[in-house]
Amino acid sequence: MSDIFISYAREDLERVRPLAQALEAQGWTVFWDRRIPAGKTWRQVIGKALDEARCVLVVWSRESVESDFVQEEADDGRQRGILVPVRIEDVRPPLGFRAIQGEDLFQPSLQLDKLLADIRAIIGRPGGHAKEEARPEDVPPRQPKRKPPRRREPPRTPEPGTVFRETLKDGSQGPEMVIVPAGSFEMGDVWGDGGDAEKPPHTVSVAKPFAIGKYPLTFEEYDRFAETAGRELPGDQGWGRGRRPVINVSWEDALAYAGWLSAQTGKRYRLPSEAEWEYAARSGGRKEKWAGTSDEAALGQHAWYESNSGGKTQPVGEKKPNGLGLCDMSGNVWEWVQDGWHESYEGAPGDGSAWESSEGGRRVVRGGSWNFNPRNVRSAYRGVDTPDYRNGGLGFRLAQDL
Repeated sequence: MSDIFISYAREDLERVRPLAQALEAQGWTVFWDRRIPAGKTWRQVIGKALDEARCVLVVWSRESVESDFVQEEADDGRQRGILVPVRIEDVRPPLGFRAIQGEDLFQPSLQLDKLLADIRAIIGRPGGHAKEEARPEDVPPRQPKRKPPRRREPPRTPEPGTVFRETLKDGSQGPEMVIVPAGSFEMGDVWGDGGDAEKPPHTVSVAKPFAIGKYPLTFEEYDRFAETAGRELPGDQGWGRGRRPVINVSWEDALAYAGWLSAQTGKRYRLPSEAEWEYAARSGGRKEKWAGTSDEAALGQHAWYESNSGGKTQPVGEKKPNGLGLCDMSGNVWEWVQDGWHESYEGAPGDGSAWESSEGGRRVVRGGSWNFNPRNVRSAYRGVDTPDYRNGGLGFRLAQDL
């Protein structure tokens, strides 16, 4: 497994070589030699290296911005929140990547210091100088030592509703996460009063348990990441920070935080799919119109919305949770999910996975916020924004693979 995967156009090989060597000199292992040995496939060599990399560094040039292969590799890094863009020519990145901040190395006077800091924010400092790996054909097979058979119990997933936190490298605690069980449910407008974007209702089967944030991510949690990574702190509209949900963060900001938290904990954090989000909001797929209730008269006990918010966000966890112990899934702030926007559920996947758009572009937001009416904070209601959009009612919560 390599620390860094470099994605580039083959025409740029000689210009990428010094960059790869500079990174290796820092002590990171770098996958950048794109040759595929005879008898191997792209998936066996390059695809495997991409899957295993802890950081994807895309090199934008006149050739690479036109390359479908480079864009596909860069999109993998973007979705995992581990993408670091570098321009070696004064070009405009492809649509979908323009809002992601990167470093310019096409001017000889610029140094690598800032790029190295960006990479360290994702994967930490290198543990030592990389060593050339021997090819499989050069290594004689080892004779395994005989050991008595050992019975191992399969890992057990904690009970649904269990709350846990992972420890970060500095000893502090990550966000509170809640176990969500596997199961099936009817997603969308099962009440018959929703818009076209919520139709048709369709069966979704979530095959494996996963974890999701007990609360929307807070300012105190996001600010720790921003200060560590040298990123600008998002504005709080003058309402305060601390335990209020973070706002003024884009979809790309959410992916960057997920990548940083994954590197800090060794666990895979990500944005939830839209199906996972609705399944969790409805207490594991119950027919709940809002997160925790179907009675509009009781909505104020579970949600901050236009009638009770005081015209601003409120600290998380002050309202009743839903049946899984999740708070603020209706109202307070809109929450980014992984999916691309589609005008309806025609053709939507039924396995709970994220539904990416062939166009890239706009992303789904869920849950409504402090300034919306009851209809627009329903569990099935869908919103949409561009991935670089930020405002005072838009935040996120993360999921984690178990």
